Amino acid sequence: MTVDALRRLGLDASADEKAIRKAYARELKLIDQETQIMEFQALREAYETALGLRKAAAPAPAPPAVDHEAQEAYDWMVAAVAVISSGRRIADETIWVGDLIEQLTEQQPVGLDAGWQLEAAIGRLLAEGWKPGHEALLLAATHYFGWAEEGNWPHPQVADAWFERLYLHHGHATLRAPLLRVVRDLRQTHEPDMGKLRRDHGYFEHLATHFPNLTAVIVDMRMLARWRELAAPLGEARDVSWVPPANEEDESLPWSIFRAVLILLTVLLWIAQYR
Repeated sequence: MTVDALRRLGLDASADEKAIRKAYARELKLIDQETQIMEFQALREAYETALGLRKAAAPAPAPPAVDHEAQEAYDWMVAAVAVISSGRRIADETIWVGDLIEQLTEQQPVGLDAGWQLEAAIGRLLAEGWKPGHEALLLAATHYFGWAEEGNWPHPQVADAWFERLYLHHGHATLRAPLLRVVRDLRQTHEPDMGKLRRDHGYFEHLATHFPNLTAVIVDMRMLARWRELAAPLGEARDVSWVPPANEEDESLPWSIFRAVLILLTVLLWIAQYR
């Protein structure tokens, strides 16, 4: 229920989108996503439930006018992203985050209105879809403007993309590693062979289904559509969402050795007793 979702976030029925996003960011800091997996999932479900109701009720805002100073800073940032990522479609775009934060620091408009207009323009740019460097821009802008801490997101899809990325990177390594591999490959221009498609079919469908806002921001959606077209003969993608719970993972090497030694000693004692 929506009331329960709001209560989990420490909010009442009057909470708006900004308050919900801010509360979610606050509650995330209280959870160890690596060990408290169930708590993390419950918090995520509460966030999505509360936010879904507010999105359905709120009208879409009209894009604000951009004054000269904000437009100039925005054009500079677009050019900076293009230059930094030019000709380098790499696996990890996060190496460019520091450079983009420096650019934002240098180009930030002085006026408060112009500053917010710059944030809004960057938000719209990210929501329009991926180009090389956009994952780095998402992280740089979120850090520089304090979007996650303050809940002042310039665009709903940007907020959802950031939270989905947080969820992905704190997920189980068994699933996280192949999903990040798919992200890397969907940024390339070459088409996959059938062997790669067969291996990754379930993973790129999982990425698109469970991380839709993030996928649109950090990978080439045209390549995703092409992968789906090429994978059509494979039929329905297998479900890759299940991962072993922490207490069911493979035994560690020390425990395996200890158990083997214990069994060996038991056998030797038994032999010595009946010789």
